[in-house]
Amino acid sequence: YIQSALDNGASAVVTERMVDHPEEHRIIVNPSGDNRELLADASAVFYRSPWRELKTVGITGTNGKTSTAHMLKWILDRNGIPTGIMGTIGHVAGGRHIDAGVTTPDSLQVAKLMRIMSDSGDRACVMEVSSHALALKRVAAVRFDVALFTNISQDHLDFHRGMDDYLETKKKLFNLLKENGTSIVGTYAPGWPSVPGALTFGTAARDSWRIINPSSGIDGSSFLMGRNGMETAVRVPAPGGFNVYNAAGAFAAAIDLGILPGDAAAALESFR
Repeated sequence: YIQSALDNGASAVVTERMVDHPEEHRIIVNPSGDNRELLADASAVFYRSPWRELKTVGITGTNGKTSTAHMLKWILDRNGIPTGIMGTIGHVAGGRHIDAGVTTPDSLQVAKLMRIMSDSGDRACVMEVSSHALALKRVAAVRFDVALFTNISQDHLDFHRGMDDYLETKKKLFNLLKENGTSIVGTYAPGWPSVPGALTFGTAARDSWRIINPSSGIDGSSFLMGRNGMETAVRVPAPGGFNVYNAAGAFAAAIDLGILPGDAAAALESFR
């Protein structure tokens, strides 16, 4: 593909190993041997690390990423924080919808979209981060204010070597936090990881955020969110018991970003 790239206007080609080519002066060998990481670093430089200008949330997990991300965006938007999003059902940057081919785009597109967000007046970015994205270093240069883990169940074992590898890959998100970033882990489903210093949300008394009296019907889901002896009533017009947990994760992340509990709950009541 090297000659094809040059014929189509590429100024140079970066390779992971030495190659024999007549235009060797246009071939750059990456000494690290990892072009995916190099692309992430180069994209960060080219687009001036836009995550430094945004409140950033990365959400990983087998299920619930999309709903949790959109609930969080809804809360932030309605509390005066214009928010971009990247995920399975499409991206939104500067208020403009962009079709998505994959859940998390490649590192060049991630940096570009976040630069559009920042330059267009967005103040936050909520991103679904797939295990493929973490393994393939699509977010290797990004830094997050909040890294949120929803749950894990059997999936993508055509790509990962097994469930242990799948979980370890997802845990890489917690290594991408900003200096004062927060890890938030859902404990409501089996297999959740132990992450040092993480806040947790679930139904157990030990959880940082405790889900109390969850219920769900055709008209929506409701629960109490308990923290440090205080309880906030939360209702979201999204049926299905799983949406209790999606809303709880979005709620916890919103509070960490500075939204008051009552304001977060009020926003969720109107979620579409």
